[in-house]
Amino acid sequence: MEDAALASKLPPYGGGNQELEIEGQPNDRSRLHNVGGDAISPGYFRVMKVPLLLGRLFSEHEGTVSQPVAIINDALARTYFPGKNPLGSRVRLFDSKQRMPWLTVVGVVGNQRHTSLLHEMAWESSPVVMRPLAQEPRPSFSVLVRIRDSQPSVAAAVRRTLEGLDPAVPVAEMDTVRRLIAKPLAYPRFRAALLSAFALCALLLAAVGLNGVLAQSVAQRTQEFGVRIAVGARSLDVAKLVAVESGVPVLGGLVAGIGASLLLGKLFGSLLYEVQPSDPTNLFATAMIMLATAAVAIAVPARRAATIDPMIALRND
Repeated sequence: MEDAALASKLPPYGGGNQELEIEGQPNDRSRLHNVGGDAISPGYFRVMKVPLLLGRLFSEHEGTVSQPVAIINDALARTYFPGKNPLGSRVRLFDSKQRMPWLTVVGVVGNQRHTSLLHEMAWESSPVVMRPLAQEPRPSFSVLVRIRDSQPSVAAAVRRTLEGLDPAVPVAEMDTVRRLIAKPLAYPRFRAALLSAFALCALLLAAVGLNGVLAQSVAQRTQEFGVRIAVGARSLDVAKLVAVESGVPVLGGLVAGIGASLLLGKLFGSLLYEVQPSDPTNLFATAMIMLATAAVAIAVPARRAATIDPMIALRND
């Protein structure tokens, strides 16, 4: 075991819908309700490898008799203190049921992304106010342990240690952070795999259909190609003719598809993670895949047209 800490929330869960009050600023109830409140032990940032950007971290001496303090994340600093140094400012989370104390901001740390309820794949960095767990005790909390390996014996040893501290306190499920993150991603990953399979099937069907239509077209124009070759047309010219006539509708469909994706991108943007619907790199890669698939589908009929024997074609006329 390398280190341990306590926290009221575990990653990847986070965020909140509380209102932040800043001392000296008008208390406007129409402001955003987008701030979360967490209670942590001093070693939390060390265990989670969260960088300190400004100020200091919590110390072991900050308890109920000391000055109420808070650490905010970078998202809160940028949202509520744009262009200012928030250190020394006093803030509090509004609660209509009880009077919350004013908290002096002593530090700013990096953001931790969390899942979003309405947009599963849009991981967010929302404003968070963190307090020492000793100043804001919670009825339940999580124990974070950083270890060198994830062997079952280590988990059992951690459970025995926690039960030894107080047998009356129940120890719930124990799991790795990697698995905790995998749980909310399970359905989006399944959905992405399913949509990818459908997209691959659609691509294969389009290639087979295009190849079939072109093969039928070449068979119906066998005599025409035979005459062209008989009067001096080269095989390469015939192949180019088939490729150009087949490629025009493919390019037209590709342009229409890209245009439709740009128009409908806002509707499906919530299904994407770290990708924009109008991302030029992805649109270019998709266009190249479609063109490569179409080229393979066109190549066989074009080669067949270029190798037609004019004598056989004219004899069958």
